[in-house]
Amino acid sequence: PPSVEGSTMWTKGKTQYNEQGSMTEYDYAASENAHLFPRMYDFRNDRNSHFLYQQFGGIQDDEEPGPIHNFRYFMRYQMGVMYMRYFLWNFAGKQNDLQGFGNKRDGNFITGISFIDNLLYGNQSNLPDSISKENKAHNKLYALPLILGLLGFFYQLVKNKKDFVVTSLLFFFTGIAIVLYLNQAGMQPRERDYAYVGSFYAFAIWIGIGVLAISYLLEKLIKNQWTSTLISATACLMAVPVLMASEEWDDHDRSKKTIARDLAIDYLESCAPNAILISFGDNDTYPLWYAQEVEGIRKDVRVINYALLSSDWYFNQLRYKLNNSDPMDMIFTEEQVEGNKRAIVAISSKYGTNSNDYFNLYDALKKYTASDEYLETQNEFNILPTKKLFVPVDSLQIIKDSTYQKNFPVLDRLNLDIKPDYIYKNDLAILCMLATNNWKRPIYFTSGGDEIDKLGLEPYLEIEGMCKRLVPYRSNGINKNRTVAILEQKFKFGNASEPGVYFDEVNRGHLLMMRQTYALTAKYLCDEADNMARNALITGKDYKADSARNLALAKKLIQKIDKGISDKNMPYGMTSARGSDHNNISFALMEIAQKCGENEIGNRIKTQLVKDLKQQHAYYLSLGDKMSNDELLGNLYAAVEGKSNYLSNAQQAFARDWFSCIQLMNRLGLLK
Repeated sequence: PPSVEGSTMWTKGKTQYNEQGSMTEYDYAASENAHLFPRMYDFRNDRNSHFLYQQFGGIQDDEEPGPIHNFRYFMRYQMGVMYMRYFLWNFAGKQNDLQGFGNKRDGNFITGISFIDNLLYGNQSNLPDSISKENKAHNKLYALPLILGLLGFFYQLVKNKKDFVVTSLLFFFTGIAIVLYLNQAGMQPRERDYAYVGSFYAFAIWIGIGVLAISYLLEKLIKNQWTSTLISATACLMAVPVLMASEEWDDHDRSKKTIARDLAIDYLESCAPNAILISFGDNDTYPLWYAQEVEGIRKDVRVINYALLSSDWYFNQLRYKLNNSDPMDMIFTEEQVEGNKRAIVAISSKYGTNSNDYFNLYDALKKYTASDEYLETQNEFNILPTKKLFVPVDSLQIIKDSTYQKNFPVLDRLNLDIKPDYIYKNDLAILCMLATNNWKRPIYFTSGGDEIDKLGLEPYLEIEGMCKRLVPYRSNGINKNRTVAILEQKFKFGNASEPGVYFDEVNRGHLLMMRQTYALTAKYLCDEADNMARNALITGKDYKADSARNLALAKKLIQKIDKGISDKNMPYGMTSARGSDHNNISFALMEIAQKCGENEIGNRIKTQLVKDLKQQHAYYLSLGDKMSNDELLGNLYAAVEGKSNYLSNAQQAFARDWFSCIQLMNRLGLLK
């Protein structure tokens, strides 16, 4: 679509709001592909949503989407998957708590009536136990709340049309109208049922009126108003509220769960004193702010949200002291980052910098990026003069800091190779911190990933607890002593050891990170013990005491994580999406448990894994002829890599998970 001049943008100055020019917007109506009721759009194909457009819009390869495809997508995905599925969770029943994208295994509505559910999704008795009868979100309501609500709907329609119109409008505008307005793209990062809860409340009005409808029908049969009222009220109470409570209480009870706060504590306690901690998402950041501002935990740590750094107001907040955290030198003035200024910085060597030499990061930012004399020609973006930059290392400062490992040679400088041709304001803010910190404060990240890798920092990151720390040397990946101390003394597990605490899919992901951290640290200890034995053959040095100490520490960590996260609350063997991450991490933990001599835990993990993997495998095979080993295995890897259309859409949804399942089964010797 053509770009047009949009509304005026204003930014808050010191004494007044300042005009910053016009926003650039797209005129979709002027596009040659514009048509009535457009639904399918994703400018950058975020989260691979074109796959869902094809699936739910019925679009063939290279076919131009039209109004009929958009309407199909609206009815099948936006109304079907993203509204009716959520609606029926509440009033018919729920399959499990895996996030669903329209496939037959994850997060569908069910009724609990076998012939209906099997007709919709295949034989539900073939589902692995971990996502069916053992999953607390597997709720069978037998559609009784739905039936009672429909009775109330028709009863109000007949008895009181004016009230019916009011209730219907409330239902429409808090549900279907929101679907129309939001126009959600495919592959949402989380379930969005909370967006429509108003319409669920509206339907609950009809459920209440449904009691009157049953009383009215019974009165015609019994001829006694009081008796019919008593029977209908008692029957409806038992059939709907009591049933719903018995099925759904266990997966809605949050009374003992402290995972959000404890995860924040684990991140904060992983940091050395006076640290800078950069997080990458709301789910990481908000608990960190809560822990600091409400509970006063580790207020010396400066928590910085990477996503918010793209805004000038947040960029400028780093210039001020917060709690016990000192201000930072951000190089640029407030005016230089105001509004959209330096929102995008181009990387260009046209001003004479040698592309083969590394350039001092501070000098590059101060001389080139901070100046409006040096601009990229086409869009007049401010520039970085080269992709090759370096950060000097203050060796005296490193020596004074006892939290760094001392058995690695400290570099004179960190050489950074920037990967993209453009960086954004939040990347620029991180570069400012690196350039001006001078190693006075430890810098941590809650995770790695593209945001870190594109700035060339990955070779200089070292695991400490749950975080990754920037270090002045090329590390072997983990600070053993600090991490072991943190895991032994500081970590909390969200009450995961308490019987009966429910953890949904997102919570389980956080607990899996904890299990992975313990497994990784224990593996390092075991590998170090093996290296001691190999070195002893060369040096003749007695290694047995040190090796035994490492194995004992590894065993202690395995015991701690096993006790801290009860497998009654979160089983080791559990079907999950995204390549069977759950079972892969459990497998790694099992191997380390067996290696360090904790055979009881290792065997327990293996038993649970074998059960779930066999059930998964049997389930995938039950889905149809093309899911048989002979026809599928030769094409499976190509399908996982997106290079084959051999599988149907429903089968592609399972391809990656089954591929990982097969790999794990092979490693456990379950396939011959």
